[in-house]
Amino acid sequence: MLDAEARLLLAPHLAVFRSVTGALDADQRRLEQTTAELTGRPRFGGSLGKHLATVKRIRELRRDQQELTVRIDQQQARAEHLAEQIDGLVEPALRLNDGHYQRLVVVTLLFTQALGHCEEAGRHLGAAVGAAGTVMRAVMGKTMGSADQFRAEWSARDYDNHIRDAAAGLRALPGQIAYAERRVADLTGITVPPARTPDLALLDEVPQTLASAGARLRLAESRVPLGGLQRQLRATTEVIEQRRQLADKKRHAALRAAYSRL
Repeated sequence: MLDAEARLLLAPHLAVFRSVTGALDADQRRLEQTTAELTGRPRFGGSLGKHLATVKRIRELRRDQQELTVRIDQQQARAEHLAEQIDGLVEPALRLNDGHYQRLVVVTLLFTQALGHCEEAGRHLGAAVGAAGTVMRAVMGKTMGSADQFRAEWSARDYDNHIRDAAAGLRALPGQIAYAERRVADLTGITVPPARTPDLALLDEVPQTLASAGARLRLAESRVPLGGLQRQLRATTEVIEQRRQLADKKRHAALRAAYSRL
């Protein structure tokens, strides 16, 4: 809901925006007509004069088509730039006064936060997998130099830190996502299907430390559960990202609708 002051502020910006979009619409209609005439395959034949006239008309249509395409691209870019400027003027007012828009903002924020939790756990899990690979190569005798051995020892400590943080993130993830889903359902009145999260039982098959030689020797057995956790977490992350994008799309549509009808 925009008050009188906001409408007055928007008026000159909207006038320019509508002038640009009006010209854009007209050019798009002309392009459609030009393209339709070109694809109609003008018939050649008859006298030489008619043949030359047809050739000339085709050249004119192609030239018009190229010019219109370039102009439409420029107008679309300018219209989007103007719309973004208007967005910046309208959004603060909507955040303060429009309950519907406020709910859409919160929904987007909830999924953004859930996505952040997924990505944070994914970063630690990916780092742990990389460190485990370095250690495993050393255990298998593929790295024999002193620098390689030092790197393996460093990676073992790195693994311990990252797998600890990854495990904490993965265990917290179901509750964090469930909280976002409940809040979204409360705000929108629409039940959100529960997103599937990684199987935490796989964590029990993963070494929590590589401090001992025995744990390093068992690393090869841990590749399967580590890979499974990564694949499952990527799937969860994709679902949450899709929900975040959809929520933000609805928020953006509501923002544009707030001034498109003025």
